[in-house]
Amino acid sequence: MKKIIRGLDIGQRLMLLVGIAMMVAVILASLGIYGISKSNESIKTVYADRMVPTADLSKIYNLMLENRTFLRFALSEVKIGTVGKNTFLVMNHDVAAKSAESIEHNIATISRLWKNYMSTYLTPEEAILTDKFAKARGKFVDESLKPALVALRAGNYDETKQYTEKARELYAVAGHDLEALIKLQLEVATQEYQAGVTRYENTRLFSIATLLVAVGLLAWLGFLIIRSITAPLEKSIRVFGKIAEGHFDTLIEIKGKDELSKVLQALNDMQFKLKTDIGTQQALAFKAKEQLTAFEGQLAAIGRSTGVIEFSMDGKVITANDIFLNMLGYSLSEAVGQPHSSFVNSSYRESAEFRQFWEKLNRGESITGQFLRIGKNGNEVWLEATYNPILCTEGKPFKVVKYATDITEQKIKNADFEGQIKAIGKS
Repeated sequence: MKKIIRGLDIGQRLMLLVGIAMMVAVILASLGIYGISKSNESIKTVYADRMVPTADLSKIYNLMLENRTFLRFALSEVKIGTVGKNTFLVMNHDVAAKSAESIEHNIATISRLWKNYMSTYLTPEEAILTDKFAKARGKFVDESLKPALVALRAGNYDETKQYTEKARELYAVAGHDLEALIKLQLEVATQEYQAGVTRYENTRLFSIATLLVAVGLLAWLGFLIIRSITAPLEKSIRVFGKIAEGHFDTLIEIKGKDELSKVLQALNDMQFKLKTDIGTQQALAFKAKEQLTAFEGQLAAIGRSTGVIEFSMDGKVITANDIFLNMLGYSLSEAVGQPHSSFVNSSYRESAEFRQFWEKLNRGESITGQFLRIGKNGNEVWLEATYNPILCTEGKPFKVVKYATDITEQKIKNADFEGQIKAIGKS
């Protein structure tokens, strides 16, 4: 190799060095740009096909729950009417009309969000879940909400109450399907994000390894070339070293218009390109992480406004938030480890219904309804609650999360209304 180099003049030696350097630069830049573009596409997929749709699904979940709240609110705003000796409950026309309008608006909003969601890429498993939820939601709207809208606008208390109960039953099915869809979105998003991160790390490590080899080769060739040009070559090597360490802001001073100056210019352009592409990728990665954090914040917000308690699959309390503990009058240390049966009355505790209740949860089935529970001091507490089994990666439930709202006051109010009706009827 030394003899070959000695047989070349200075210009030819420089051309040899520049040719090798440019070849390495093109290969390295091509590999780097390819890997970065693939990572960039992966992160875009996480954001556009996973995080945005997940946010839309969360909005749909909240709007469906809000529709049930509007129905219950309309039923709570009533007064007693009489015709002769007959008494009946009369709904507040303004409240009922406003509730109907709000429910109708929510239905339209959900339909728009669902249309946007269906326009994204769906995996085969996701397509099955979307079809299942669409059918369940269709029944929820057609068989409960739309008839309830007619009843609300007609001021018909009995029919509104009937369709409110129907909505509760159908919501449990649709809500469960929607929760499964959200869970799948998060799992797929996590997988795609991790794949993108892994691809980026592999590309980065391979680029560094290739660059180090290139630096070694150029250094060896530079050593063999006449000492008069070793200084510029050492400058090039230092720049390559900086890039190998992940620094893309090295100042490259270029003087003259000879072949070596062109090499330095090409190196500067390559550095700028790598810096720009990696900066874009990091920005997209941060945005995807920010979206994931926002969704986790939404779940935390639910925990700050709703009673939440977690049970193991044998019915023992794992943890609970302050809202739920205050409902039943327990502290966290008192509640943890307590069996679920300690919060129900003795007759229900010994019943077949109670055993069937936990058999359903252990099969992974969600349960929604109004439940009578016993507080620490023996007081009765009525809860509007949903028991949600949480599945592991193997599809088996490993704990149950319960979201609950205290409706004791509403129960007492309804009982008072019914007592007044019976008393009037007897008179």
